[in-house]
Amino acid sequence: MSPENETAAPTEKGEMKTLELEVAFGDCDPAGIVFYPNYFKWFDQATWRLFTSVGLTLQVLSKRHKLVGHPLVKAGIVFSAPATVGDRLTVFSRVARWGNRSFEVVHRIVKSDGRVAVEGSETRVMAMVDPEAPSGMRAIRIPDEIIARLGGTRDQAG
Repeated sequence: MSPENETAAPTEKGEMKTLELEVAFGDCDPAGIVFYPNYFKWFDQATWRLFTSVGLTLQVLSKRHKLVGHPLVKAGIVFSAPATVGDRLTVFSRVARWGNRSFEVVHRIVKSDGRVAVEGSETRVMAMVDPEAPSGMRAIRIPDEIIARLGGTRDQAG
């Protein structure tokens, strides 16, 4: 089943419910549990929904800030409970850190029975086309407007 498009108000932890989905047969490996790359796919979808929830679509980022996106430079995950076909999962996400050029998004995927399936993090950069290498990208200082819309303050490290 494709993910449902729903973003809710922040939780007490400052997280947003960014994605709800039902695990499909094709999401699983031969052992019958979610194949781990799918969690990273869902993290990516959740990050984009977090940005979109405050009006920062790719089109807005491109037009207003000349950005080509916020590519991933580091990712991590901790597995706590397996998810299988038919499980309903909810992804909660928040920006945990803003640096000068990078930021960290943390995600928590919770099963319908309340157990945490996985927790993970992504470090991303704001990127624009590199004028010295048009087929490449370069990280830029994160615009203050983006930090203000998503909340938090810049920590100056990274």
